[in-house]
Amino acid sequence: MLLPFGRAMDWARHLFSRILKWKRRNWMITPPDGDWLRSPSYQEEMSVGLNGSDPGLNEAMEETPSYNHRHRVVNRTLGVWRWRGMQQHRDLLLELIEGGQQVVDLGGAACPLGLGATVVDMLRMDNSGERVNFSSISELPEPADVVFTSHCLEHIENLDEVLAEIRDGMAEGGHFVSFVPAWTCVRWRSGVHENAIFNDHAWTFALSGDDLPELDRVKRIDDEVSKFFEITTVEYCGDNSIFIHARRA
Repeated sequence: MLLPFGRAMDWARHLFSRILKWKRRNWMITPPDGDWLRSPSYQEEMSVGLNGSDPGLNEAMEETPSYNHRHRVVNRTLGVWRWRGMQQHRDLLLELIEGGQQVVDLGGAACPLGLGATVVDMLRMDNSGERVNFSSISELPEPADVVFTSHCLEHIENLDEVLAEIRDGMAEGGHFVSFVPAWTCVRWRSGVHENAIFNDHAWTFALSGDDLPELDRVKRIDDEVSKFFEITTVEYCGDNSIFIHARRA
């Protein structure tokens, strides 16, 4: 016996919803906790494919076995901690995040930091299944002690405006921590990188003093950040990234 058209459509939508919910279980990220990040298990996952060798800075460009393992095999378990720079600065990051009362994960819905951080993003749900309640730092009920962002700023056209908003939403002496892709990975350069979901890279990032080839839409990220913050550390780190730790004066 055939169902009436309306009931058939309702049934189809219900079935699609169930299938989508089932599939999303395989997409979900479970951000690791601090104890696991301090454990040998984390170091073991980050060392797969290294064979005792120094990973260097260019694993992303080279797409090494370790890079592919971290970013494509166990990425749902490691979350944002899959990045080599996160491992290299793990102790500082955990100290800041666990010690902050209001920790903001800016642009973190696609790969949430966890550890009690508040995701600020345009998406309404993050990839750990939690609702995102704030689309702007200016909406937060109290100033942020720490603002963390990973591989997000390169997507933002109005970079100065966003950096100013971050500064204005932070407590005096607050910490700004950012990882951005470096120009040294060709596929991450503006004009090369394309992403239909999170938009293309608006900027190619380098550091002041770099002797660069001819590139489109380059910004010296340390010069940009220093307009609004006092930089504590800025350096190239693993996976062809740049690490920045700065303070609000």
